[in-house]
Amino acid sequence: MKHKGASIFLRVFTYVKNGKNLLLFGLILLMVDVAFNIGIAKVQQSFLDVLNQGDFKRLSFYLIVFSICFLLAMILTFVGYFFREYSFSLLTRNFQFDTFSMLNKLPYEELKGRHSGDLISRASYDVQDCCRHLKDGLFGIFENALQFAVALTYLCFINFPLAVAVAITGGLIFFCSSIFNPKIRKISSEIYNKESDIKSLIKEMAQGISVVKAYGLQSYFGEKYAKYRRDTYRLYRKSILTNVFMQQLLNIMRESVWIIGVFLICLSAINGEMTVGLVLTFTLLMSQVLWPFVIIADRWRTLNNSYGSAYRALDLAAFGQNSQSEKIEVTNPLLPPAEDFAVLLRNVSFKPDKSVEEPLFESFDLEIRRGEKVAIVGASGSGKSSLLKLITGLYRHDSGLITIFDKQVDGTSEVKDFYSYVPQHNYLFTGTISENISFGAISFDDDHIKRAAEAANADEFISRLEQGYHTLVKEGGATLSGGQKQRIAIARAMLKNAPLLILDEATSSLDRRNAMKIQRLLESLPTETTCIFVTHSPASLSFVDRIVILEKGRIAASGNLEELTQRNLLYQELFDSAEV
Repeated sequence: MKHKGASIFLRVFTYVKNGKNLLLFGLILLMVDVAFNIGIAKVQQSFLDVLNQGDFKRLSFYLIVFSICFLLAMILTFVGYFFREYSFSLLTRNFQFDTFSMLNKLPYEELKGRHSGDLISRASYDVQDCCRHLKDGLFGIFENALQFAVALTYLCFINFPLAVAVAITGGLIFFCSSIFNPKIRKISSEIYNKESDIKSLIKEMAQGISVVKAYGLQSYFGEKYAKYRRDTYRLYRKSILTNVFMQQLLNIMRESVWIIGVFLICLSAINGEMTVGLVLTFTLLMSQVLWPFVIIADRWRTLNNSYGSAYRALDLAAFGQNSQSEKIEVTNPLLPPAEDFAVLLRNVSFKPDKSVEEPLFESFDLEIRRGEKVAIVGASGSGKSSLLKLITGLYRHDSGLITIFDKQVDGTSEVKDFYSYVPQHNYLFTGTISENISFGAISFDDDHIKRAAEAANADEFISRLEQGYHTLVKEGGATLSGGQKQRIAIARAMLKNAPLLILDEATSSLDRRNAMKIQRLLESLPTETTCIFVTHSPASLSFVDRIVILEKGRIAASGNLEELTQRNLLYQELFDSAEV
């Protein structure tokens, strides 16, 4: 999705949603601030003129009126400030929720291809930074543009030629600032990308700290961090120099015009064309015509500085929307009776790496009947795990048809209720062990959770923990062994009790005793439960109804253990070499 100029900020503004009226009222009440600032000049003129005339009674009247106006202005200013801040808090909240929602819906393939640190940066820091700068920029530009218009109008009534000259100079100030904007925007985008790289590096080092320590990689990561920081500081230095140069240039222009204007207006006063109060009023108004251009230029610079964060956050949200709208081409499905099959793949093609011409699966067919127990075996790289990810919808196939219990797996349909999935590498979330088991079915009570853990042979080690099922799991399950995490993941799948159970090397992290218990669990599954699992263990093949051997993305052979042992050389070789 392409974003150009101010359109990126207009897109962000759509997130204000139900706060539009509050934002509108807040902007309207900015007029009170402007009226107060301009009114100060009129107040000073009136006071000076009355003092020159020695009219104390009139001076007292002015003091009472201006005090009442001041009090009302303060109240309305407070209300306007609250409306503006609250409406932008709604905008920020909606933007954060939408970005997180889109992140949550991104396809597995896209998430896998992006660094987690970059995703975290986009969904949190970039959104907050964008909204903060947008708020400052919008209100600053609106208020100062309004102040310029009112002050210039007032100034024209005092000295029209000089007012026009001041306005033209202000326009030149803004024009000069706009010359720097493209460069500031470019540097801003580069800085945000570099900061994201640094966050990703730190997260990567923290996640792989055991490998870092074991291989003495501290120097490697230290040098990499130093390089990233040097590049970032260089960009910051360039940004500071550009901003300072622009700011000083604008200040010089503004001060020069102000000095010349004051000199000319003083000449008018010497010639008797103006009172002292009017001279002071004109001087203040001239500042309020010139100064808004400097503020607007600065706020415009603020918007350009936030361009990088806004683009990155919207890019994430836009990709989530686009990925959901993509349709999969269904070619020549030739469907058999749907009620007979738990899983059906017909004419499926898939390329895990879109930059490679050769697909992993091409015109691939597989039928798994309801209640059937199927083992997927094959050498490394044959496509076993990819096949399971296609069935679960984690990978989006390029063409063909995949169904689970007659529900099409197309990246948009909800088929997750029909299967339980235990991936090869499991992840435990921060929370209790009980919560980690029940994520798949949060409505179940403690008894159901305990029975699921017993079935997965996890209850024994959980019960030995000081707080049992209420033991707090740290990030990624850092305090648990690989086998313990694997058994919790299997318990999670058993608790869900879906009609289709999918396991990707579920016993790979288990010792022989626990692996045999999980095998007995699979053997004792109800006849109506369909089970598909990838395995490298010959012992796991004795009870299955069918073994499917994959070779480079195609089915090399299919049958039960006895059939394949007798007639299939490929299977015999794999079996003899203990590759499965």
